[in-house]
Amino acid sequence: MYTYLKAIINLPNGVKFFFLTELIIGIGGGIWGLNFNFLMKSKGFSLSEIGKIIAVSPLVTALFSLPAGYLCDRSGYKRSMIAGCASRAAAMFIAFLADSTGLIYLSRILTGIGDSFVLTSSYPYITSMVTEEKRSMVYSLLFSCMMFSSFLGSTAGGFLLKVIKDSDRYEISIIIAFIIMFVVTIMRCFLPKASVKREKGEKARIYIPRQKFLFAYLLNDFIGFISYFIGTSMLNLILRDVMKMSDSFTGITLGLSTIMSSVAVFIVPHVTSRFRGTKVGSLALWIL
Repeated sequence: MYTYLKAIINLPNGVKFFFLTELIIGIGGGIWGLNFNFLMKSKGFSLSEIGKIIAVSPLVTALFSLPAGYLCDRSGYKRSMIAGCASRAAAMFIAFLADSTGLIYLSRILTGIGDSFVLTSSYPYITSMVTEEKRSMVYSLLFSCMMFSSFLGSTAGGFLLKVIKDSDRYEISIIIAFIIMFVVTIMRCFLPKASVKREKGEKARIYIPRQKFLFAYLLNDFIGFISYFIGTSMLNLILRDVMKMSDSFTGITLGLSTIMSSVAVFIVPHVTSRFRGTKVGSLALWIL
C-alpha cells in the first residue's frame, strides 16, 4: 500500500491538479443533484413530470456522446472538458432562473451535452499524461475521486439545507452549485494541454468498433446503468417524502451511499498488483 500511495504522490502535477478540479466538480454536482429534484417538487411538478425531466439529460448524453468524441478529437481534450463544464454551469444557472417548463428542459439538455463532453475527454486526458503502466491506476483514481466528491457534495448539500432557513433554500443551493461549477470551469483553463495522439495522416472521425465482446460489454453496462438509474434518479425524493427524512439527513444518507464505492475503487489497483493471479485477489475483487 505504501508503494501505491507513493506512486499517487509522484503523479505529474497536471494530473493532481486535474483530480483537484474533479473533486470540486463533484462537490458542486452533489449539491446540484440533491437539490434539483427538491426544486422541481417545490415548483409543483408531479413525480411523473420530474421523472420525464430527469430522463432528458441521460438521453441527450447518449445521443451526443459520439459527436462529442469526434469534436474532442478535433479540438483536444482540454477544450472539450472546459466546454463540458461550461455547459453544466449554464444548465445550473438556467435552472435557477427558470420560470417555465421549457427552460427546465433546456437546463437538462445542456446538462446532457456537458456530461457527454466531460465523459468523453476526462479519461483520455489523464491517461495521455502518464505512462502506460499507470493508466489503470489513474483510471481507478478518477472514479474513486468522482464517488468521494459526490459524497462530499451530497453531504454539503444536506448541510446547506439545514443552515439555510429561507423559503428559497433550494434556489440558493442551486446558485451555489453554479458558482462552484463556474469557478472550476475557469480552473480547468489552467490545466496543461494534452494533445490527441493520432497516426500521421490520420483524420478525426466517428468510429464505431465492431468487436462482439465489446458490444457484449456495452450491453452489460447498458443494462446495469438502467438498473442504477431506476434506483437512484429520484432516491432523494423517496427518502424525504416516503421515508420522511429531513432534507439535510437525506443529503447525508445519499453521501454515505457513495463513500464505500469510492474506497473500493481506490484500492482496486493495489489489490490487483498485490494479489494478481491468486484466489485471494479474485475473491477480493469479487467482493469489491
